[in-house]
Amino acid sequence: MSNINITVMGTPKTVPDDITYKELSLEYEKDFPSSIMAVLDNHEFLGLEGHPEEGSDIKFLDLRHNFAFRTYSNGLALIMVAAVKEIFGNEENAIVEHSLRHNLYCEFKNPEIMPDVTTVSLIEKKMHEIVEKDLPIEKIPTPRREAIRIMERQGMTHTARLFRYSRSQTVLLCKLGDTYDYYYGSTPYSTGSLKKFQLISEGDGFLILLPSDIDPKLIVEYEGLPKMSKMFLDERDWLDSINVRNVSDLNDSLCEGTFPELVYLNEAMHEKKIALIADRILHRRNNVRVVLVAGPSSSGKTTFSNRLAQHLRINGLQARVISLDNYFKDRSEIPVDEAGKQDYENIDALDLDRFNDDLSRLIEGEEVEMPIFNFVTGFREEKGVKMQLGDNELFIIEGIHGLNSQLTRSIPKTKKFKIYISAMTQLNIDEHNRISTSDCRLIRRMVRDNLTRGTNGTDTLAIWSYVVRGEAKNIFPYQEEADAIFNSSTVYELAVLKRYAEALLFKVSDDSPEYFTAQRILKFLDYFVPAPSEFIPKTSIIREFIGGGVYKI
Repeated sequence: MSNINITVMGTPKTVPDDITYKELSLEYEKDFPSSIMAVLDNHEFLGLEGHPEEGSDIKFLDLRHNFAFRTYSNGLALIMVAAVKEIFGNEENAIVEHSLRHNLYCEFKNPEIMPDVTTVSLIEKKMHEIVEKDLPIEKIPTPRREAIRIMERQGMTHTARLFRYSRSQTVLLCKLGDTYDYYYGSTPYSTGSLKKFQLISEGDGFLILLPSDIDPKLIVEYEGLPKMSKMFLDERDWLDSINVRNVSDLNDSLCEGTFPELVYLNEAMHEKKIALIADRILHRRNNVRVVLVAGPSSSGKTTFSNRLAQHLRINGLQARVISLDNYFKDRSEIPVDEAGKQDYENIDALDLDRFNDDLSRLIEGEEVEMPIFNFVTGFREEKGVKMQLGDNELFIIEGIHGLNSQLTRSIPKTKKFKIYISAMTQLNIDEHNRISTSDCRLIRRMVRDNLTRGTNGTDTLAIWSYVVRGEAKNIFPYQEEADAIFNSSTVYELAVLKRYAEALLFKVSDDSPEYFTAQRILKFLDYFVPAPSEFIPKTSIIREFIGGGVYKI
């Protein structure tokens, strides 16, 4: 045995060459508010089972980091599956359906198992028993054909079918006791680090409540999200009706020639939902004068707003657009964030007094001179542009703060109709691996930024964490304030976006901090058979990202 020279948390260190990251992490556990779940070694995120090398520069990560949080989440899903099998038999399974504010919503595959309080408490107790035993979570490279047979024996038919589309001849399975599983991303070293969680009944299934990623010592009390939950369940039922719930189902549609029909069905469903929202606004036409459209980055707000305006016109209503950008304060008055950078996503970056005064006067039928913000000089200007609202007209205001009542504080609630839009996919990779809505929007944005601004993939990846932080602060807390929720995701889009995104991701340099994220997303896109874009209508929300649409972006 020989020694190697490495750097750990900024301090040079000499260690045996056979030491694992897990062994190395033990002396640093006391410095973290929660268990160390992963490691960053020279720009590469890794699980704790690996070994450092000569020259490694190591930073340990706990739940406050996204990669470590995903690792923790995967570990809880695995022990939940193991607990269900131990209680109900090896043939039984529970499916991870989606995420609700970082928590995992799950349902039993067998509809005869009721997710009542007794059952959920029994599973939680068994999970805690597995954690207390601190069982190893083995990572086993397995020949693809053998992995398919193992997944079929475990009742994980979608995962088995997913492997049939893999180019790799080896699959990395996880093994916990007698339970085999597969996870996209890292899993914990052992079960002992997964002490913080709680299970509660929710709807047709149950929630695994995870620790806060801000303060990992706490499990944030779950406040019901009835509107968001209903949207997810409606989307699940719709995907069931077209027999596409997982990536393997989507791949089948491409290989069997039914993909064009899938596109047309999805676009027809979107058209119907936009029409229904327009009808709801029509029913309140005597009161509603302002329609507020809000959602996170790359949700398709622009295309949605244009299509909604068309449906309102069919209903006899004319829609005028007000841009919130024109109500920015002068550049010198923009608030700064914790890093000292001007924060244009802060609601206080807007002149709310002027905006509310103008909007109130417009609603009362007055003519108002509208400001125009000059992004070159950083000042708001008056250029004689006047606006007045007619009898059958209303405003569509698109912006991240639309659901925050502070934005339109002077406007009575009865005169506002709020719409939340986001790409909240219910398509999953397989039974236990959900598709992150944040990743879907990141891929959308990467493709659009390159198309419309010439931005490379590295630059989009570099700003994404900042974008997500702004969304968590300014958008997500107000989701349930919406009068209507529109899910802009399409079941087919990742198969189409793959062809555009891969070229950008392959160009991310291996010495870039964004390299690992690029490689992670490339691995994720490997699950999809690429699809052509020729069948996508020019009015589709997806055209906002790949081009060829009829609306100005």
